[in-house]
This record gives sequence, C-alpha cells and structure tokens, in this order.
Amino acid sequence: MFDYNEKEGHFLKLVNEQGVEIDKTATKKEVHDQHLWHVETAVFIINNKNQILLHKRSENVRYNKNKWAIPTNHVEKGQTNIDALIERVFDLHKLRLEEKDFRYIFVQKRDEEQQKRFTYYYYVRLNTEKEFGVNDILASECKWEAFEDIKDKMLQDSEDIVFRSSPAYLSIFGALAKIINDEKPKRKQEFVLLNTTDGVVLPASLYSPEKVSDSVVIFIHGSGANFYKTAYYDPIINELNKHNIAFFAANNRGSEQFTRFYKVSNQVSTAYKGGAIYENFDESLFDVSAAVDFVKDRGYKNITLVGQSLGTAKVLNFVEKIGGINNIILVSAVDMVARLRARVKENYDVVIEQSRQAVNSGDQYRLITPEFSAIRILSTMAQGSSGDILQFEESRAFKKKLGYKGKVVVVAGIEDHVYKDFDFAHIKRCFDYQFSNAKQFDFVLADGADHMFRGKETELAKLIAKYSQN
Repeated sequence: MFDYNEKEGHFLKLVNEQGVEIDKTATKKEVHDQHLWHVETAVFIINNKNQILLHKRSENVRYNKNKWAIPTNHVEKGQTNIDALIERVFDLHKLRLEEKDFRYIFVQKRDEEQQKRFTYYYYVRLNTEKEFGVNDILASECKWEAFEDIKDKMLQDSEDIVFRSSPAYLSIFGALAKIINDEKPKRKQEFVLLNTTDGVVLPASLYSPEKVSDSVVIFIHGSGANFYKTAYYDPIINELNKHNIAFFAANNRGSEQFTRFYKVSNQVSTAYKGGAIYENFDESLFDVSAAVDFVKDRGYKNITLVGQSLGTAKVLNFVEKIGGINNIILVSAVDMVARLRARVKENYDVVIEQSRQAVNSGDQYRLITPEFSAIRILSTMAQGSSGDILQFEESRAFKKKLGYKGKVVVVAGIEDHVYKDFDFAHIKRCFDYQFSNAKQFDFVLADGADHMFRGKETELAKLIAKYSQN
C-alpha cells in the first residue's frame, strides 16, 4: 500500500547550485528542512484533444495543498528522472508509462523559500480521452483541462493552480505551446539528387503527404539560402501536407555564399564556382527546369512555383522563357537593380562597367564589390540582364510588361528592407502593370513581416497553402 509519509525517509539525489550531482546523502525530510539543492521531475500528460491531465493535490501533501497540478516527484539517489515520473504517475493514476513515452521540455532552477531544486519537465502524448482515477492520499480528484485554459490561469496567477506567471513558467508554457500546436501531419521525406541538363547535380528534398496527391509546391530559395535550413520551411511543409499538397525544395547555384559545383560533360567533371558571390543568374533556368521536370516525372499535375527574394526573379525568368506553369507565388519580390544601387549608391554605373570588362576579359569571378563577383553583378543586377525582371524604381517604373498569363500572388512584408524607400501603393501599381497579362493577380501585404518572415512563418505558410490550392 502506498505510504506518503514513509517516503520522507528516502534518500534524494543531491546536486550543487549548477545542478551537478554531489556525493552526499540526505533524506527527503532533511532536504526540505535544510533547504538542500535536489532534483524534481514533472510531466505534462497530453491527450488527443490537446488537453492536460491535472489532479487536485490533497490535504496530505507538504506543499500546494488543494491546488491543481501535474504529476511531480522527487528523484531519489540512484534513480533516473523518468523512473521517478513513471513511479509517480502510477501511484497517482494507476497509469503505467514506459521510458520511450517521455519527451524532454525544459529544466527550471528554483531557489525558493521552501525548496532549492532543479525541476526537469517532460511531456507524454496519450491517444486517449479516458477518465483516470486518483490515489486519495495524494489527490482528491483529477480532470482533463484545455492547455489554453491552464495557460490563462497561469498568466493570471490563479490561486487554483500551482503554476505562477514567472519567467520560468512563461518559458515552459511557451515551449509547451509549440508542442501542443504542432499539428504535424504524417508525411514522407525523400532525399533527391537533381540532374540538370547541363550536367550539374543539386541536392533536394520531397515531402509528400500521407495520401497520394497530384499537387506540389516547388520552392526556389533566395540568395545564399539552401533547400533545408530556412526557418519557414517546416511550417510551410506542415501546412501544405495538411492540405494534401507535396513540397519540393532544391538547392540552386546561388545556395550559400560560396560553393563549388561540378559539371559533368562527356564523362569529364569540371569544377566551377557558385553561391551568392559567384552565381551566373542565366544558369538558374537549368536549376528551375530540373526541379519542374522532376515533379512532372513523379506524376504531379498541379504545380505551384514559389520563389523567395532572388528566387522570385528566377521563377519569373523561368515562366517567361520556358513556361508550362500556371500558378506562381512571389515572396519578398525584389528589384535587383534597385538593390545594387542601394549598396553602391552613385557608383552603380562604374560597378556595372567594371563587371562588364572583367567578364569580357575572361575574369568573371573577379570580386567587384566585397559581396559580388563580376558575373553575379552583370547577370543579375545590370539593367537589361536576365535578373532585371522586376522593376519598381521610380525612374524606371512601368518599363517592362511581362507576358506571363497564369495566376500570380505577390506576398510582401511591410517591414521588408527592400521596400524601405518605396511607397506600397507605388509598388502595387508597378506590379499591376507588369502582371497585366496574368489571368489573376493578388498583392498581399503581411503586417510586421520582414524579408525572411521571421516570427511570421506560420502566417506565410497559411498564405502559400491558400494560394496553392487549385
């Protein structure tokens, strides 16, 4: 039979102020009476409705009597954190958990008047809505309660619960919110090597939803980015897969700041420079074409091309010159001539001429500015180049009407630095003119979003999913 008072004589795991175990022994009673540093564990048990299992602590416990709480336990000497939680959950609810069920969240250092302890927080997901009983020595009742309701009580410092509106608990609940709200659908990830028609191999990933789908989004990253580590990929993948749309992202030759590519021709491999510093924009046609051909070969019929930053120019260059895509989304669309002019100011014409001379003399990789080589500047940021496809400088506006006849959505962050010196009404007029041949054009302003949509990744994901559904 469970004996709460008997545990007062058990030896606890003692630690120093850095949380490192020390070679000293003390009973639970001695730890509390002498305010010794020790270890405690706690677990949020979450059901399939994202509710948390709470119990109301009884009159028999030492602290927080009659308050709603989650299972916690002191860790005894020679015991692991998870073993302590398995023991306490079983004592409380006769619910037997296993070590593999636990996921770590956070550790909280608590130097309080009552106790000095390190509390390690975990969570467990249960595919159930079952009502559990309680050990009446430890608790008077238990219930499932919505996470948001518990969080609100914590923020209000409710006397009904053990959680307080403190920095530590705010951090714990912030981490838990990501777990609770992370509705990742089942999906398959496949690593792919793309072969371009000019002999370059590019790494890529395809994320397929659980159900068979004929819809896919191809993401063309911006300057210096890549196919796997951008913060907003995961929310986009989750949102698209939730709507039964696959997601495909591949490196292009503008990935990273500097990279070396190998072009194979007649079984001879030739190395050449790429990346944001050395990329030749004209070669992006090979990269985008390889991505489009790959998804077509996989049977995808409804294809949306999404470009971000410089990727928007690559998407437009492809649909203008190659075609075959009826839906495009441009995120953080950029006027590349304007961007170079913002960097070099009145030296723009000099920089362009220096780049032209270097390329003509065969020295295309010469650095003209600390950031860019001659070939990068001449192919991407010179007036009339392939990269000069979106234009909204006042002195050049309304000069280039595009021939694209599909559906276009431009998503612009209000805090994006590339629009700093421009009025959004003017930007929209430029886009309205340039996309006047499009079947449909939408211009979406994202409040508070910067160029990379930092902190707005979920909003961007929802927009991409919305405009990717045919």
